[in-house]
Amino acid sequence: MDARLIVLKLTLDTLEIPIIPANQLLCSGSIFLAQTFAADLGYHFHYANGQPRADQLARDFLDTYCEIHSGDRSHYRHALRPTITQAFATLRSLIEPPTTLPLTRPDWIDLLSTTHFLTATSRLSAADIHAVVDHKWDMQAQRCGVTRLIEIDTQLPAARLTTTSRLPTSLHLRTR
Repeated sequence: MDARLIVLKLTLDTLEIPIIPANQLLCSGSIFLAQTFAADLGYHFHYANGQPRADQLARDFLDTYCEIHSGDRSHYRHALRPTITQAFATLRSLIEPPTTLPLTRPDWIDLLSTTHFLTATSRLSAADIHAVVDHKWDMQAQRCGVTRLIEIDTQLPAARLTTTSRLPTSLHLRTR
């Protein structure tokens, strides 16, 4: 297994995301957040199909899955630097959905990564970002059987979001 795949495997292990095909979208959102708030893993994200995506990450995820399931255990001889492991451990606690919202972890990560990506990197107006994210949150609410999950404040400047060491503070959660 090459170094890039080993780093991906160790990162996903630290974030407690099993490498199985069903978790590919969860991986995309998690790695986007990890790369944004903890360490640059070298993936270049774009917005596609309603969430941040990195084509190389998708290939690496499947390659890692195949390597592991073919018996490759070379990742056991490696570890992430302690400062990176600690940053990912902090992120892991932040990507757990709040107990006040009826969301699964994949849904929560999808919403966080989409909100941050659009707010920090898109050229959309604040109103357009709000409309896109608001629609996504409403879709999640319908799946959860509630009328509305949260209200999002996108008025904070994107610069504040990209320099914070925590997840975006512009997500003011308010259950209804």
